[in-house]
Amino acid sequence: MKLSVIILCHNNRSIDRVVSAVAEQTAKDDEIFVVDDFSDAATQDILRKLNGNNIKVLHSDKRGNRSANRNYAANYADGELLVFIDGDVLIEYGALDRIKNYSYDGISGICGNVAAMRMTPETIALTSKRYSRELQRGEYDFDLWHSAFPDERRHNEALSWNRFYTAFSVIPRSEYIAVGGFDEDFEGWGGEDIDIGYRLSKNGQLKFLPSIRGIHLPHQRNIMQEEKNGRKNMYMMLSKYRNRDMEELLSFALEARAVNALNNVLDTLRKYENSDNAQEPLENELIFNVASREYPNGNIAYLDEKNQRKSESFLGLALPFSDLSFEVAVTTTALLDYPEPLACRILQELLRVCKKVKVKKVLSHNIDWNGIEEKFKDVFCYYKIHIFADSFQDFLIEDCGDYYIIEH
Repeated sequence: MKLSVIILCHNNRSIDRVVSAVAEQTAKDDEIFVVDDFSDAATQDILRKLNGNNIKVLHSDKRGNRSANRNYAANYADGELLVFIDGDVLIEYGALDRIKNYSYDGISGICGNVAAMRMTPETIALTSKRYSRELQRGEYDFDLWHSAFPDERRHNEALSWNRFYTAFSVIPRSEYIAVGGFDEDFEGWGGEDIDIGYRLSKNGQLKFLPSIRGIHLPHQRNIMQEEKNGRKNMYMMLSKYRNRDMEELLSFALEARAVNALNNVLDTLRKYENSDNAQEPLENELIFNVASREYPNGNIAYLDEKNQRKSESFLGLALPFSDLSFEVAVTTTALLDYPEPLACRILQELLRVCKKVKVKKVLSHNIDWNGIEEKFKDVFCYYKIHIFADSFQDFLIEDCGDYYIIEH
């Protein structure tokens, strides 16, 4: 199968080594595109020396738009497989042959195994005593690096869409065309690869291949800025799709411990009836129903701008819209059946889009969560733009007899 390798470059000082590692593995008919994203003069000098034969250096006119840069090169490519590699990822010899020999029947995308994916020199120095001699010299022993700084996804070959990272990835050209390529509305770092992974997952399986290895070459980076931009792009995904998949991604940001704890909570609450929650929304009201037999994943109901009733699943931590606001969210004290940290996060999210929450008093199930509460504390969330409340004491609660009123 013919490969079209697309490498992104922005001030990557080791871009010559990255490209050489690819070039020494490619066949005569394969092609390599290096897309330069406004690199400095020193990097431009390196790229000029690389340009030629089956290596084509392209110059982007969209600064910082990784989606547009990949699409730009893909428009020139005619290989059956599009291989995407970041300019700071060194791939192991033999990786491209393994990619060619893989069976893509029913597969819409694969990700390679990248060691030290988000490491900087400082974080490596802090986490490994072996850094100073063996690693700092640039002697990239793949076994050593993958042992010291393994890819977090290494345990499961079946890959979920929210872990489809394009640092070293392969998309069959037919699948890339079918989903329309990368969404160029994503600008800066983060989210654009997860977005295309989501769309690819609707057409076929995504796989993580441990035998296709790469090393992220450590370099200085502004992690805080990257996370800030990533949150912006994740919010865009929530607005773009407005469904439970996005809510789960934004709520838990891939934290396995929190996802597992949430599943335990849902499994417990689904045993109970919750008919006291069944209400029809009025204008400017948002009805929130906790998980139950009637609402296995929780539920919200509201009237849209055309006064039409809308109802959808709601796990509780990221409301699947960002352009509506309500006077009041209406729920019951069944909300308190959730572990307190989770219930607090739900209240905070309700108050993000509502001026107040009205909580009708109903009988409690008094569930003992046996330590599950701890797993919800301090969970990082992409959409987190302020500190989460951890206790009901963090809210202003007024007892009004048959119900409570909770405000900011």
